[in-house]
Amino acid sequence: SAQDPVGRPMMHRSALSQATGEAVYCDDLPRTDGELFLVIVTSSRPHAKIT
Repeated sequence: SAQDPVGRPMMHRSALSQATGEAVYCDDLPRTDGELFLVIVTSSRPHAKIT
């Protein structure tokens, strides 16, 4: 049918705001007092004994 979306291009909901620069990202938000930061760390030696 003509209304079947399979195989047809569809615009993403946020595409217009991203293309025009109106989208707000995490890095656009101002920093606040007492803000915490998270860093993911992986071990260079998994299962190693800590002495």
